[in-house]
Amino acid sequence: MKILHRDMTVENMMYRLDAENNVVGVLNGFDLAVMLSEQENGPVSKQRIGTRPYIAIELLESADGNPPLHLCRHDLESMMYVILDLACYRQFLEKDQETSPIKVWFSVEFTAPQLALGKLGFLMGNNLPNASKEMENLLPLLHRLVKMFHQGYFARGDTNYPGMIDEFDSDILGGFVTLDKFTKFFVL
Repeated sequence: MKILHRDMTVENMMYRLDAENNVVGVLNGFDLAVMLSEQENGPVSKQRIGTRPYIAIELLESADGNPPLHLCRHDLESMMYVILDLACYRQFLEKDQETSPIKVWFSVEFTAPQLALGKLGFLMGNNLPNASKEMENLLPLLHRLVKMFHQGYFARGDTNYPGMIDEFDSDILGGFVTLDKFTKFFVL
């Protein structure tokens, strides 16, 4: 059974410890989820789905009210933004949040395309903000995740020439962003 969650947020991602004390991720809040097979004939919704700070760049870029098909990589990108929020923003005091590049993602003053440009600039800059002391151990994971999406979006930008876009596999950003690659970052 393949499900697209479509609303990754801090509140919808949890963890538990298994019998061997290993951390196991748990997803919650499936009210916006769809079966992958439901999208075979196109997008299920004509609206952008998700919570703004965590929505994938490509979904934010579609300001014309005609969103692209929601893909697995959109959920993965949203997960990365949730982890980034937890490690590099949410744990800081309000005065320390003021200097974080993530702060603008929570602003309602920006249009969706402006937010997409801000996130793309963040990924292309490949410069993580500081993590809180309690979350510093997540920085190596975040570096790998940001690099993966950086490479994928960079490769997508390189296909903006006649004939090249047809050869680019947008579903997995040219092979840079796959579920297998994403999950391998979490295995110790």
